[in-house]
Amino acid sequence: MRTKSLVLIIIALGCGLVASIGISEVLKQKPDGAPETEQILVAAIDIDIGKKLDAQNVKVEEWPKGKIIEGAFHSLDEVKDQYTRSRMYAGEPVLAAKLMDSKNDSAPIPEGYRVLPVKIDIDTVIGVIQPGDLVDVMVFLRQGPDIPRTGTYTILRMARVYAVNTQTDRQTDAKGQDSAAKTVSLLVKPKQGERLTLAAEMGKIRLALRRPTDEIPDDELVEKDLPAIFRSADVIAIDKPT
Repeated sequence: MRTKSLVLIIIALGCGLVASIGISEVLKQKPDGAPETEQILVAAIDIDIGKKLDAQNVKVEEWPKGKIIEGAFHSLDEVKDQYTRSRMYAGEPVLAAKLMDSKNDSAPIPEGYRVLPVKIDIDTVIGVIQPGDLVDVMVFLRQGPDIPRTGTYTILRMARVYAVNTQTDRQTDAKGQDSAAKTVSLLVKPKQGERLTLAAEMGKIRLALRRPTDEIPDDELVEKDLPAIFRSADVIAIDKPT
């Protein structure tokens, strides 16, 4: 009786082993219609601008091939000694457009100029403005002790756009451009920066895009209507920095 029971136990164990192996093989097989995947590099955590990529902040992850964006990387070795050009969030693919070779790799600032960011409402800037463009800066002001009349005043002319949001390079493909500008950084001389900062505190700033070949007519250089509070040396018109 004991021998018969032992034989039955051995047979049951053998059947269980065979079934387990069969199930494992089925699970290994890719279901029909399942998308092909490929390993790409993604942010493992939120990464601030100017941070060096390493094994602590990026990782390799399987992604469907059809969802992989052009410019993605596939291993940590491909981004050795690379820094983030813009903020990245956990799970976001690491793309070439968001990296730079140096922590200080940015567009050069001409001698004598400063870069001043201006907070912009969506309805005060057009989506086609890009780094390198020339703009006039206007401000809407209401009549008050220092403002003779309610109106819109041009406080800077021919201001060069240094950056739109965090983008300092011009986009050749309009589809790749984020038109939702929240901050536009301008190249200004120190006193021009003072005028712009004052205007931004007093009213709403608007930008008017100019032609790259525009020249300022002589009659525009005489700012008769500009409130006295904005008048100071070297702020009538911006030189065109190269």
